Amino acid sequence: MPVMLLLAVICFFAFRTELTGSVKGSVVPADGATQVWVLSAKDTLQAAVRNGSFEIGGIHPGPCAIVIEAIPPYKRTTRTGIEVFEGTQTNVGQIQLDQVK
Repeated sequence: MPVMLLLAVICFFAFRTELTGSVKGSVVPADGATQVWVLSAKDTLQAAVRNGSFEIGGIHPGPCAIVIEAIPPYKRTTRTGIEVFEGTQTNVGQIQLDQVK
């Protein structure tokens, strides 16, 4: 009986699918960016910025960075230290774009 239980536990964890998370946020000004990238050890994902908002799903859990591709006169913005968790959505809030000087 213990052998069967052990095999059942091994099979459960061997075929368990890792859940992913997502990141959402917005940029100010709303028309100042075209796309956003999520960069991590396991992922490089991209999404469009629409009406100043973005959302990217399918991100493996762990730390990541967000890169906002800006439209001149605004400059590219990077946010680091963002943590993504299994099955949840991380809201990075509002990201203010700076102008090129």
